[in-house]
Amino acid sequence: MSNLNQKVKLQVQQSGSFNSRKNRLDFLIPSGGVIDMSKSYININTSIDGDGTSIHVLNVNFTDMGGTSMLHDNSILVKNIDVSSSKIGMLESIRRSDVLRSSLNQYSQDTDTKLSKSHLSMASSVSSRKIGLSPYRILRTDAASKEIDHDLRIDLSSILGCGSISSLDMDKLGQTRISMECNFDKLSVGQYLGASDGAWTDTTDGVLGLMDDAPNVPQTELSSLITAKKYQFEEFQNACPFYVGQEIKISSKKNGAGAVLSAAVQITNITYNIGNLSLYLSTNTPWITGLNGSTDDLTEIKVVGTDESGTLRINSAEIVLCYNSSSEAPSNYEIITYKEQEDNGGNRLSHNHQYQLEPEIMAVVVSFPNDNSILSDLPFDNYRCAVNNKRLTDRQIERASPLYYDRINRYFQNKGQSVKCLQERQLNKTVIPKKTDADTVKYSNENNAIFEPMPITNDMKLLNLEVNCSGSERVNDIVIHKEFLKSF
Repeated sequence: MSNLNQKVKLQVQQSGSFNSRKNRLDFLIPSGGVIDMSKSYININTSIDGDGTSIHVLNVNFTDMGGTSMLHDNSILVKNIDVSSSKIGMLESIRRSDVLRSSLNQYSQDTDTKLSKSHLSMASSVSSRKIGLSPYRILRTDAASKEIDHDLRIDLSSILGCGSISSLDMDKLGQTRISMECNFDKLSVGQYLGASDGAWTDTTDGVLGLMDDAPNVPQTELSSLITAKKYQFEEFQNACPFYVGQEIKISSKKNGAGAVLSAAVQITNITYNIGNLSLYLSTNTPWITGLNGSTDDLTEIKVVGTDESGTLRINSAEIVLCYNSSSEAPSNYEIITYKEQEDNGGNRLSHNHQYQLEPEIMAVVVSFPNDNSILSDLPFDNYRCAVNNKRLTDRQIERASPLYYDRINRYFQNKGQSVKCLQERQLNKTVIPKKTDADTVKYSNENNAIFEPMPITNDMKLLNLEVNCSGSERVNDIVIHKEFLKSF
């Protein structure tokens, strides 16, 4: 093939833009060539339209459990996924892939990995100074800021078993189709540095929104401001909360009277004063008028942003395939993939039920998501499993006990992986955590699942699952992902 040793982009089969109802993506991969699937990925091109006159810091939130504060991997955008080929047939079919990947990522990725990938995600984490940046905006202090498109990248290795293959022979598979149903209905627009953003009043190393007083103003109007907070030059370059094109409002007190809020004005110029470490801001129109030009004093000058809802657009999608320069490839492949089964606990305190498992099933991941959620957040008391009436442990497995963590570790070790995180709460994107932060600051919703290795048998086997809760907790939706090794 002429496209060896290069990346090839294939557009999605559907035409036009996408939304919460038009949420299916299909990609056709032609036969021929050898693809490194571990380096291949899907790009979903998105943009956020502002008001057309000023630049607001807008980003995309993934809304789940009624909140938007959780930091998610892009793999949870994929709700269901199928891979089929003309020569082999159905290669993988994973229902509720979002629930599965959310549960697996909770334990297989450490905090640093989750944070370092956030720039490829829907919204970046907030810095320690509580300034939220956006991958949808280029914010500048020396030139006009602007809106840009942002690609949500989903690595094939994060959603497919065959995504881990480094040399996939497409002659063996023939033409291959990847079909996805996406959680576009869970995407919404969020904003940083809006009118009510707590960053403006945060007191870390000085209040962001506080400006220097202006005594005995010699003009009848003002279109300039000086920050009371001091900035080191590196901070000005990398974490400045002000930018050209930003729309702000300023409140001030004239001669000790009540505070008056200005109309919205736009920042047109920002200068860093190396002498006093302050920022000098200029606005496109005066933010206050009617001064007497000599004796008026302005005090308690405070700046806040303005609100903008924004419009999210899902413009297009493409798959980026990395073709190997060599045509050499294995004759046979083995991948880990999943079958899915759903049940409901009937809103009971205890759930005890038997499930039939295929002979090849080597592990199960049992999740308990709330209705229309991807998070498994049931804080059950204990559980116990048996296979063909033979108990896998000699006692109940109490949640958060050493035996409980041992079962999780056993599951990942059987896959040749290591557990990177045992914190069973979703990382909070609203602040990059420090070691000294309390867990209530670092984390938000719970996210835990049951992981149990299964013996491989010659015949169908029966899994007996017993889950017990207490208090107000109840067992409702149950999603069982059955893990097995597929050869082709």
